[in-house]
Amino acid sequence: MKINFRLQIIVTLILVIAGFISSLWFNKDIYYNLAWAFTGLAFFINPVYPQNAIHLEEEKAK
Repeated sequence: MKINFRLQIIVTLILVIAGFISSLWFNKDIYYNLAWAFTGLAFFINPVYPQNAIHLEEEKAK
């Protein structure tokens, strides 16, 4: 299964919210910071783009 932009946004949004809630629950800011670090890592490892941005680049290339 190929991960698209929408799915990756949803997964990372859930990760950030979970990190925020964990930071509030345990009074440690590291969980929120780690959630954002993993979000950036996810987009670094699997760079995905919205479909409308891909279509714009195809039109420029033509």
